Amino acid sequence: MSGGFRARCLAISGFAWLVYDYCLTVKQEIKYIWAGPWSISKILFFWNRYFSPTVLILGLICLFGMDLSDELF
Repeated sequence: MSGGFRARCLAISGFAWLVYDYCLTVKQEIKYIWAGPWSISKILFFWNRYFSPTVLILGLICLFGMDLSDELF
């Protein structure tokens, strides 16, 4: 197996884990976070919750948009 293949598999598994976590906790998020008033903790929660998937999606686009060879790894 090449390093590029392993990097892609790891990125896909990380994204799948993030989607799984989101699906499990979205009801609690709506109930407890969205219903409350805006505060610094709410902003930090949203930053933590939605910035990570954004970065991971951009990483997936880069990983699958490029031809990764073993020379890079």
